[in-house]
Amino acid sequence: MTPTVLENTPNKLYMYVGVMDMFDGRKLQGLRPESDGYYRGIPLSAFNAKSLNGCYYDTDSYHYQLTNPTTAFNIRLTHGNLYGEWGHPKDDASLSRIVQIDRDKESHHFKAVYTEKPCSNTPIIFGDLKPTGPYGTYLEPSLMNPNENTAFSLRCLMTEKYDPLLKAPLRTVEEFVTFDAVDMPGYLYGSKWYAEATKSGKEFFMPITLDMLYTSTGTRVALESYSDQRLLQLFGVKDFDLEGKSLGSYIQGTNTYRDPKGINRSLAHQVFNRKYF
Repeated sequence: MTPTVLENTPNKLYMYVGVMDMFDGRKLQGLRPESDGYYRGIPLSAFNAKSLNGCYYDTDSYHYQLTNPTTAFNIRLTHGNLYGEWGHPKDDASLSRIVQIDRDKESHHFKAVYTEKPCSNTPIIFGDLKPTGPYGTYLEPSLMNPNENTAFSLRCLMTEKYDPLLKAPLRTVEEFVTFDAVDMPGYLYGSKWYAEATKSGKEFFMPITLDMLYTSTGTRVALESYSDQRLLQLFGVKDFDLEGKSLGSYIQGTNTYRDPKGINRSLAHQVFNRKYF
């Protein structure tokens, strides 16, 4: 087939697309670690900001998960055990995979997570982190490259509802896991453009459903770093018994419970008939 040649077109077509020199009054720079190997003031996320997925995260629940000493995230961070991965888990990952760090994918360790001072209306969340693990050798050159926009994104379990005032989905953070290194940030603020040293994508979330609490055989999931009580609280269920006989897990706000085999049953029917199994 003979190609069609358009007449009266220039004999040369030129284009150039490249990394911006400036963005929002900021310039990308190569970052350098402190003497202990940690990079200070790395942007991770933000409060009161719309994510690149077009959603908002409830500030109170987000802040609580990061700062309350009883949450898994806070315990890991304050005890020196908080790591992040090079990329998020797969979209169809299991509950146990989402809430755990795969050390084969590890890329960084967190020493601290904090907001800027004084805080603006959209406080940026910063972290002090050190490249570690098998993928730390990929993360560190990215941080040091003045033309590469290193980005991070949150990983959490959440519930979601539409907020008519925000005119966008509003997500309540039920369990916060970590910040992973990603190719596109969950928030625009979660990238090297907003690193403290340079001043001059998607986030990973998993909606909580009751089926996540049970395996394909009906047995309840057990997670090493989460107590049974915390798991039940997270999924809105409560273990109970009647006349000394264990019935299973009551699903709060319903007339339903899950028996030990993972089968949904009517609570009222079992109580009035006294036929438990």
